[in-house]
Amino acid sequence: METIVAKALEKDKGRRYASAAELGADIRRYLADEPIVARPSSTGYQLQKFVRRHQALVAAAGAVFLVLVAGIIVSSREAVAARRAEQTAAKEAASANAVVDFLRNDLLAQASAKNQSGGGGRLDPDIRVRTALDRAAARVEGKFDTQPEVGRVLGPEHTRTLGFLSDLASLHERQGKYELAETDAAAVLAGRLRAGGSEDPFDIHAAAADLVLVYVSEGKFAASEPIARENLDFNKKEQPDNWQRFRAESLVGATLAGQKKYTEAEPLLLAGYQGMLARKEMMGVPNLYHLDYAREWLAQLYESWGKPDKAAAWRKN
Repeated sequence: METIVAKALEKDKGRRYASAAELGADIRRYLADEPIVARPSSTGYQLQKFVRRHQALVAAAGAVFLVLVAGIIVSSREAVAARRAEQTAAKEAASANAVVDFLRNDLLAQASAKNQSGGGGRLDPDIRVRTALDRAAARVEGKFDTQPEVGRVLGPEHTRTLGFLSDLASLHERQGKYELAETDAAAVLAGRLRAGGSEDPFDIHAAAADLVLVYVSEGKFAASEPIARENLDFNKKEQPDNWQRFRAESLVGATLAGQKKYTEAEPLLLAGYQGMLARKEMMGVPNLYHLDYAREWLAQLYESWGKPDKAAAWRKN
């Protein structure tokens, strides 16, 4: 309106409205949200007026556009995920084929008459495994250049290396080789902590729980209690209904029971056992070996507490 009034009051006659009819026409354009002649008709101005005149149409077009964009984004993500999965599968298949080819044509083939005699056809029934391995090793150079995870080591700090070391620590602990288990479990935790942001925090706390388990098996209850409590606090906050949370409760209870803090340890051990049992049944897992530890810790608690009947009941459970 200010623009229209300013044009009507222009000192230069040539820039004013030629007549009252033109002024009225421009006012009607303004009221109808159409471009007025008193203002330069820029593209942005024309678009602004069009949007005001056709709000329902523009809103519908905008909604359709957003749906299309969202569909494109989702489809693109799914395509990228599918492509990555396909590339991973192809990579793993290539690695597996390379290993199978090496075993068949370079290692096991050493037992053939042709390879043993250099083509003479004479079979040595007493060929030693060491001899076959040495011959195969001499031919391994360059075999796995296109499969780096087969042909070269990942390194001690790689997350997969730490995963294998964690399995080894668990195996040593179950075999009663506690010194080896502690060394392995401590190395896993240290490696995951050094990796920092590149490591999943859940993996870090799982490694801490594994170390606590070894400490409990060794009878290092006081040393393991702070680690066990920190692990429990994390799991209560981040995954309260996960079996790792209930395992953490059992571990804290075990560290307390080992220090003869029976009243404090009992509810934690019971809650941990019952929680893991419920998760096991919900997941349909045939066996969760952490339950065996929790059950034995309860039996040991009652035995040390002077409650042999309860201890015997848990050992029969």
